[in-house]
Amino acid sequence: MSDDDEAPQMPLLLTMRQVADLCQVSVGTVREWSYDPDFPVIRRPGHFVRIHARLLDEWLAKRSQQEVPA
Repeated sequence: MSDDDEAPQMPLLLTMRQVADLCQVSVGTVREWSYDPDFPVIRRPGHFVRIHARLLDEWLAKRSQQEVPA
């Protein structure tokens, strides 16, 4: 067994609370992000909302590269 097999892995799908904790923002902020057309959110009937972890990383990287208005 390699070291990679022993390392804890991030789940593929995250809850809004998990994303908020990872990004150190409020759940309300994550909820606002979830309405961005590029945000990797999955919505299903019954209030099921999950965020794809790898796509979230890509979304955050893209967002961090955008120029911040002065």
